[in-house]
Amino acid sequence: INVAMRTDAGILYPVVRNVESKGLAEIASETQKINSATDALEDEMFGHGTFTITNLGMYEVKSFLPIISDYQSASLGVGSISQIVVPNKDPEVDSKFRVKHVVTVSLSCDHRVVDGAVSALWLQEYKALLEDPIKMLL
Repeated sequence: INVAMRTDAGILYPVVRNVESKGLAEIASETQKINSATDALEDEMFGHGTFTITNLGMYEVKSFLPIISDYQSASLGVGSISQIVVPNKDPEVDSKFRVKHVVTVSLSCDHRVVDGAVSALWLQEYKALLEDPIKMLL
């Protein structure tokens, strides 16, 4: 997985390798190490991943469409987290409304590699994991 990172030299796309065999804590630790070493990244930290994740939420960008880089099958764009008011469906609570945190993500896919329906199913699963993050730890 390539992770887009802003540096003084511009945007860099270091690779987090073998994410399928790592837990969430290990992936987070590795990306933090890469982020803290952006001025001294070694050549081995770069390469062609098959998927890129770009987060512009810290710049208060609500949504954007990521561009698929060469050698990529897809790119996920993560926007800022915002709060919205929604109906409260919990019968135990007197309030008719509640505040919900939401984030907009956009998935760009190379349809020569990934079918649009498969992409939609992936986003559905991603949404389920974000709504119940304990599943990412299991």
